[in-house]
Amino acid sequence: MAPSALVLKSMDLWGIIVQYQHGLTLEMADLLQLISTTVVVPHHYYLNYPTTLADYYIIPDRFGHLDFLKRNIRFGGGIPSCVLEMKNVLIDPPFPLHLSVIEDNVRHVKAWLDWKPHWFTQDAIALAAAAGSFNAIKELTCRPEAIIPRRAFNLAAINGYLDIVKYLHFHPKCKGCTTLALDGAAVNGHRDVVEFLCQNRSEGCTFAALTMAAEGGFIEIVRLLLTHRNESPGDFYMYLDNVYPGVHRKLQGSDYFLAQKLVIDSGVFDLDVYGMENFIKRCGVQALIYLREEVHLYDISCTTLNVGGQLGDLDMIKYIIQIVLEGNGRSFDINEKFAQTWIPRDNPNLNGLAISWSKCNAMDLASYFGRLEAVQFLHSVGIKCCSTNGMDYACASGHLHIVQWLHEHRSEGCSALAMVFAAASGHVHIIQWLHEIRGEILSVKALSTAAYHGRVEVVDYFVQHKDSIHNDLDEKLQNAERHPRFRNRKQIPNALSSRSIHNLPGPPAIVSIHANPMDAAA
Repeated sequence: MAPSALVLKSMDLWGIIVQYQHGLTLEMADLLQLISTTVVVPHHYYLNYPTTLADYYIIPDRFGHLDFLKRNIRFGGGIPSCVLEMKNVLIDPPFPLHLSVIEDNVRHVKAWLDWKPHWFTQDAIALAAAAGSFNAIKELTCRPEAIIPRRAFNLAAINGYLDIVKYLHFHPKCKGCTTLALDGAAVNGHRDVVEFLCQNRSEGCTFAALTMAAEGGFIEIVRLLLTHRNESPGDFYMYLDNVYPGVHRKLQGSDYFLAQKLVIDSGVFDLDVYGMENFIKRCGVQALIYLREEVHLYDISCTTLNVGGQLGDLDMIKYIIQIVLEGNGRSFDINEKFAQTWIPRDNPNLNGLAISWSKCNAMDLASYFGRLEAVQFLHSVGIKCCSTNGMDYACASGHLHIVQWLHEHRSEGCSALAMVFAAASGHVHIIQWLHEIRGEILSVKALSTAAYHGRVEVVDYFVQHKDSIHNDLDEKLQNAERHPRFRNRKQIPNALSSRSIHNLPGPPAIVSIHANPMDAAA
């Protein structure tokens, strides 16, 4: 064999030659082919994230285990390109590089950038920070052309990656962060990041860091912020999702009540009536007693009893009733039955901030949420807080036991909407009871609503009792099968036509029904 041929067969020489070739190894070529199976759907506007240029679907299973991708999958299975930091989705997009960044695979990151150096941008650094890819961010920030944007620091803090936060803090090329770093870390419960930023950075935060940390029940973060920060309630705050689209890592708070109590006791701001009502909704009678008896910020009102009815918190309702009875000169006896319905006096100290007692609907709300014990107790007290909405709402929610109890113990009855609401929700057992026990009519409006929502069992019941339907279906509300909302309801027309009812109720009846029974009856 000629000496030249022997030289060309040298593996050492071959390795030296190919390392300077502009191309991909077989491994990277196979990976590129795999990644190319991802379906990219470009679009001009995405409802929640206006900066999105496309959605990415069917990303290869190789990357399916990655937490960053799993938590950012939207309804329908797509991931917005803005979350992937993909500003360019049409012309030579750096999607393979960005997937390897999320995977924190430094070897692949180097290979992609050796192949296509122009894929390197600030966006890749920001993505590494958001995904917690520490090895990738070290590789990217070591490049001579690297510029570390503030959003990289912010995203690392928002998602609680302390190692990356510390690395960027000491990196000479890092431009720093903004108040969103501390805001986001506090909102998402990342105590270690909050502590580091408070002790080592000067950008500070907005007042929202404290209020949102309390809202999340992050007690230690609330204590840290009360100790290290002094922002005023008027400070500007921009919601994270509007600035940095995506689902960020959020921890679970430990004690919402204590966190809120710390903020209120600190006196840094006055909780408004809506904030107090939200506090009561989340913590029940414990919050109510604290606000009323310890800090004297809250007076009992009709709204308070409505909240109690909605929650079905019997202890809270009993506490409220005791205060109301005492304020109206009535004795409190849990076993006492008031013979007549009565309306408490409105509290003049509330200056019109509360709903008048004449509009109380606590029993209606308790009925809607299936709180039978609350319904029974409110009934025994005699406060006027029930209307036909009570039975209507119970029918909408499918609480037959509530409907039956109201039927036996109350005189308000129900309206025609009870049947309609039950039909909309597909509660055929409610419809059967209303028709066969209470004698409520089977209305065209209820049938049209059942058909509109695709409730086949309800339609079947109406068909079986078509002689009882209150209206002439052959003359009323025709052409429903041509209505767009019926086009995918194949079972409904078939069920009706097979039983010699050919004309479904049409659009006028459908439009008259609200999707939410609470809105319809309001």
